[in-house]
Amino acid sequence: MNLREDQKTQASYDSEHWTHKPGRETICHSERHIGNLMGKIATVAEMYDHGETPNLRTLDSETIPDLLIFAALLANDIGIDLGKAFIARTESLRQRFFRVIFSLYAELISILILFDSFFPNLKPGIYSFKKALDSIIFMTLSRPCILAPTDNEKIDIVLRLIYNSHSY
Repeated sequence: MNLREDQKTQASYDSEHWTHKPGRETICHSERHIGNLMGKIATVAEMYDHGETPNLRTLDSETIPDLLIFAALLANDIGIDLGKAFIARTESLRQRFFRVIFSLYAELISILILFDSFFPNLKPGIYSFKKALDSIIFMTLSRPCILAPTDNEKIDIVLRLIYNSHSY
């Protein structure tokens, strides 16, 4: 199934079993259930914090599916396409992630160049640090995930790395 189908399934279920009015009543009721679900997640996190091993089956079989149910219920209630909203949100996160990573990279490179000009005897250490930064960037680029950069972003990143490496 996909999110669009999940949303349709939830709409069908709600039309038969849901007695709350759309709007305030649905949102308030959902908020209480989502709060309870977040409490279950917080309990698991607290167990980890205290060195315990929680039973993740509770999250797997109940909590996470319930979060999806309430996401679909709320999306239906306010009239948004959950699949499109999910894609738009992950794209926004991906862009923000890469802006942050590469602005930090650029700042670190600037600092390295500054150090190199003031402390030429540190050049081998600075060069090693820059190579480590480059490795982190390349690992980020090759990691398969929903936040993976587009091909154009990869080209841009590689060109920046090549340009910056000429200073060393």
